[in-house]
Amino acid sequence: MELNTANLLDHLADFAVSLKYENLPEEVVHRAKRRIFDSLGCLIMGVRHDEAVKLVRCGMSGKKWQTQHVSGLAIGMDGSYSLENAAFLNAHAIRALDWNDTYLSREPAHPSDNIGALLALAGICGGKELITALVLAYEIQCHFCDAASLRKEGWDHTYYLQLSSTLAAGKIIGLSKEQLVHAASHALLSPPSRQGRSGSKLSHTKGLYAGYAAKKGVESACLALMGMTGPAEIIDGEFGVIKQVFHGKCPNLSAFSALGSTFKISKNHTKLYPVEYHAQAVVALGLKIRKIIEDIWRIEKIDICSYEFAKRVIGDRFKRRPETKESADHSLFFVLASALLDGELTLKQYEPARLRDARIWNLIDKMSDIHELPKYNAAYKNTNLPEFPVSASVLTQDGWWFKEEIRLPKGHFAHPLSDEELKNKFGEQLPNLDFVWDLETMNARDLYWTLKGLKI
Repeated sequence: MELNTANLLDHLADFAVSLKYENLPEEVVHRAKRRIFDSLGCLIMGVRHDEAVKLVRCGMSGKKWQTQHVSGLAIGMDGSYSLENAAFLNAHAIRALDWNDTYLSREPAHPSDNIGALLALAGICGGKELITALVLAYEIQCHFCDAASLRKEGWDHTYYLQLSSTLAAGKIIGLSKEQLVHAASHALLSPPSRQGRSGSKLSHTKGLYAGYAAKKGVESACLALMGMTGPAEIIDGEFGVIKQVFHGKCPNLSAFSALGSTFKISKNHTKLYPVEYHAQAVVALGLKIRKIIEDIWRIEKIDICSYEFAKRVIGDRFKRRPETKESADHSLFFVLASALLDGELTLKQYEPARLRDARIWNLIDKMSDIHELPKYNAAYKNTNLPEFPVSASVLTQDGWWFKEEIRLPKGHFAHPLSDEELKNKFGEQLPNLDFVWDLETMNARDLYWTLKGLKI
């Protein structure tokens, strides 16, 4: 069957139904466990961080949807939650600190946002089912990221998350192929505007978008379970996705021919530091410079070079004076200054007093605007091994000049953290998450109560 816009959702539903745990390579299973481990760490740190989750600590209780008489699991939260509200809370807590994984293609994404939706369903799935659904979610979201850019059309990447979390949740719930198609149609009805996560002053909405999408995913799957049909022509209809979202431009459908052949979960990047992914190399660069020149106040000028996308996302002129944590972790200048000043980049660097620290502004004022280098653009666009190059030429007050460069930050899929480094990345005591490494041995009851019992 030739793939086209009319049968795309059937193709995705076929893949979702046919994907089996037994067919997953051992390496893919292990990578799925790593993503779950990392995301649970991000979630726990998010729940501990009052500023990050303050907007969702109340008002989300209630039991709108029930599946097999199981309430949704919102990890670290008190109260009883519906499945979709638990998905919202989990996904928001994972995303709130901007510390979870990244996939970069025509459209960037944070595929572990899907995990928030799937954790809400613990109690109706065991470890094998959770791993399989997670691999499915990564395949769907990342292949859509390969197929077409959303941000260029004014929409947010979490639109793809709405679809991937729907199909993954639907697989756990046990939807048929026909039901999965209807669920996917529900999920695609409401694309999120890019404006909520862009602009000169980023707000808490940046983290909330993942929660909205995860909630939409679980809700869409539950609607289909209850027999609610979705619009059959949601993709190619008169007011469908092609015309309304992509303004008549068809996504590259060939991207979906590789579903399940080379699993996308192997091409995701882990964030070692709580900053936007393009700033990971910037932190490493700052730490490297600090080791070379311990007295940073000898610095007279820092000339910075990088690639176009990094310049646009974290290096524009509005990023020189971030006023919120959400803006600071997307500021090349703030991140570099903090690494130089403190020799680290942790959540402490985002405390309100630091955002007003004159020493930070002093260092930022020594930095040039970002120079875009063609060779760096080419390295970033290498689809087989994308690099994230950034360099700094440093001039000291006594006339000493030196240059340093970082191309592959630690956590890049080609420069990965070890399991032990992943465990230690959060820099403080987490509850024991070692059960994740034996996830395939856990049934639904064991999984639910193990997650429920985590000491946040």
